[in-house]
Amino acid sequence: MSDSLRSVPSDTAADTPGPEGPAPAPADLVARSRDALRERGVDLDQALTALREAPLPDLTGWFTISRSRQDPRAVLETGWRFAKFEPVPVAALTDWSRYGREHRSWGFHLHAFEFMDPLLRAADEEDGGRWLDEAVRIALSWISLHRDADDEADPMVWYDMSQSLRTPRLIALALRAARREDLRDHTVVLAEALAWHLDELHEDRAFNPRNNHGFYTAVSQVHAAKHLGMLPDAPRTAEEGEERLARMARSQFGPDGVHLEHSPDYHRMLLNSFELAVRDGLIEDEEIRGRIERAAQVLGWMVQPDGTMLQFGDSPATPVVASTAESIDPQTRFILTDGAHGEPATQELAVYPDGGYAFVRSPQPSRPGELSQGGYLAFSAAFHSRAHKHADDLNVVWFDRGRQILTDAGRFGYGELLGRDSPLREEGYYYAAPERQYVESTMAHNTLMLDGRNQRRHGRQPYGSGLGECLDKGGRFDLSGRVRHEDYVHRRRVVYIPGRELRLLDAVHSGADHVREGTVWLNVDGGFELESVGEEIVLIAPGPGEPVRLSITGPGTPIEPVRGQREPMRGWRSRVDRDLEPTWSLGFTFPIDTRASVTTTLRLS
Repeated sequence: MSDSLRSVPSDTAADTPGPEGPAPAPADLVARSRDALRERGVDLDQALTALREAPLPDLTGWFTISRSRQDPRAVLETGWRFAKFEPVPVAALTDWSRYGREHRSWGFHLHAFEFMDPLLRAADEEDGGRWLDEAVRIALSWISLHRDADDEADPMVWYDMSQSLRTPRLIALALRAARREDLRDHTVVLAEALAWHLDELHEDRAFNPRNNHGFYTAVSQVHAAKHLGMLPDAPRTAEEGEERLARMARSQFGPDGVHLEHSPDYHRMLLNSFELAVRDGLIEDEEIRGRIERAAQVLGWMVQPDGTMLQFGDSPATPVVASTAESIDPQTRFILTDGAHGEPATQELAVYPDGGYAFVRSPQPSRPGELSQGGYLAFSAAFHSRAHKHADDLNVVWFDRGRQILTDAGRFGYGELLGRDSPLREEGYYYAAPERQYVESTMAHNTLMLDGRNQRRHGRQPYGSGLGECLDKGGRFDLSGRVRHEDYVHRRRVVYIPGRELRLLDAVHSGADHVREGTVWLNVDGGFELESVGEEIVLIAPGPGEPVRLSITGPGTPIEPVRGQREPMRGWRSRVDRDLEPTWSLGFTFPIDTRASVTTTLRLS
């Protein structure tokens, strides 16, 4: 919390209304809110005084998972912008449900009140009264429309993440409005809305302990209880939130610090939220703090040489490297700032047996500007739950010689859900867009497929970590993993010599009584050009220096390389949600008669 925000007195510019003053609060809404607070045993005068005198929390914190840099004037006049969607006219919006119906992420971020952030920042500036007036007016309009709304009217209103992230923004708005006497009635409405937000956060539907959403519900409760002590429910909210928070820390991060939802970008996002919750005094438990410290150390290994997050699972290629980047771990900070701050790592191999990841970074950067130059390999052998899990057991991602070589297909975004009776749900899919289904598929990853079918996720018991022995043999890295599927076992060794060669050694033991077809899929960065297909597949990547030549040999019969094929969809990746870009899809098929062992070799020259 900044000192400037702690010390905003009630007679500063924040008290100054806009040129025409605030619009009156609807009389019936004020009356209903006043009566509802009194029924809860709230003394209105005391509560309003407490709100006015309460310190203002920082406007950035655990809840700013998507930071808006939009100008406040543009939010009001043009509309709030999220990702690549059209502007939403929040200043005059009457149908909030449309956006969630069209795209769940759009509706979620809208109902999380992310559009409030530029308005609240502007409200704290000199002559900020107009911005506060507008923010309060929009909030009251939303409250009047949704006070009695149910899930069927707009399912994203009470979506767990929406309400968890909306609550701290409503708190920030109410505390600022309380400092203005001409917003007294408006503050009554905001206070009562916060009271029923606390009710909603208690509901079982608001707390999902099976994925990271549960953290946001829990920390929202602790945050609310800290700043809303004038409400009778605050002590119960604090107690429940702290219990839930401890539970989530243990379930979200493994003992080795890896976030257990198969997505490095969610690891980054949740770690950042935990760190900010610690900063804001919401987490004091030493065990939780220890896990956060270990998670911060893991994060550095998830940063690719191009400065973006590794794209395992539901991860866009989020840029994270900047000279101002922070981390509580000095080695991770060195990576995040490309050597500008922090301490260089000494080891070139990191193994996380609980989380199911192994990483190679060789050579490690030791000076500023060296991050992009080293070899980098990421290996995944993890299935902890269905959360953000793709059909990608024993997948690898590879960078070398200053460029990416083997890619992961990324996330593409969420969008419209499949019907509950869709047969595609049996294949593990939730979402209807074919692009989304493709990036989840086995062929979009660098791993093994049997009989042309995706690795099974639906109805399959998660195995946790399948990581085996991983060794640094003096510049030659030997990683291994083993995964049991429904009717076969897949073992993979990954032997990596940075700058020279990657070998994938796959062994399959089938439980079927017939010959099966195995496919080793590879996805090569689209910046390469195909030179030849013969005894080996050769691709060339032009560059500012010497071109990189990649030669690939594999077992059985090669599959024709394609790049950006539409029908059937093959050879795509998504770095940014809702965008696809071409990548090379190729592979090798081979027969499996109970057992088979095959080697795929990728050489650089």
